[in-house]
Amino acid sequence: MPLRILSYNIYGIPWTFCRIHEILMWIFCKSGADVICLQEVFSNSQREVISEKAQSIGWSVFFPHNQCLLSYFTPWFASGSGLCILVRPGVKILRQIPFKAYSVSDFFVENLVQKGFFGLTILHEGKPLNILNTHLQSDFTKFKVIFCISYAKIRRQQEQHMYDFMRQLSGESMAVGDFNQEQFTYFEKLYDDCDITFWDTKEQLDHLVGLPGSYLTVKKVRIYHELPYSDHQPISVDI
Repeated sequence: MPLRILSYNIYGIPWTFCRIHEILMWIFCKSGADVICLQEVFSNSQREVISEKAQSIGWSVFFPHNQCLLSYFTPWFASGSGLCILVRPGVKILRQIPFKAYSVSDFFVENLVQKGFFGLTILHEGKPLNILNTHLQSDFTKFKVIFCISYAKIRRQQEQHMYDFMRQLSGESMAVGDFNQEQFTYFEKLYDDCDITFWDTKEQLDHLVGLPGSYLTVKKVRIYHELPYSDHQPISVDI
């Protein structure tokens, strides 16, 4: 039986309008996903709405425990990573993989929050499958010329951090999320390039990737261009 895994950056930064109720209606009722990895779930209010809705229909919901600097000053940033994983009833969860903060970031912006990754190990076709959710460094700082910040280099180091961790896990592993890049140094895409997921720059920034030599087989990949809820489009694979 194929397992559908979906990644979606919901554009939940506090100073923008996030249509969280419409998003939840779509992901629970129409996406057909079994495991959903969300990014930019920053605030307590977003967490509460997601938890209440998920639990009311029997889904499991997981948030990392990563308090960030901004969380001491505003409830808008309960979680600096903004990560969330939702799991459909019937999917066997073997364990939660604790949050790991990246050791390198843009000091001007990202250190106010806390980028990193966390995940779950589930049972798929009788074997453990590790699914890590992440959101890598963005090209956010507007003074990058002054500060000479190499965002590509930071992302490459963050990618290596997660790659080194995944290599230590038993069973097949995949990384899911908003990588803010189209090419990878350490990971391999589980499918051929498909389409744009971020319309502002017309790039594919959201991915589901594996370790080199992975035996995971993608049966179908989808990008949902019709959704108006975020600046990113969700992407899913059936494995």
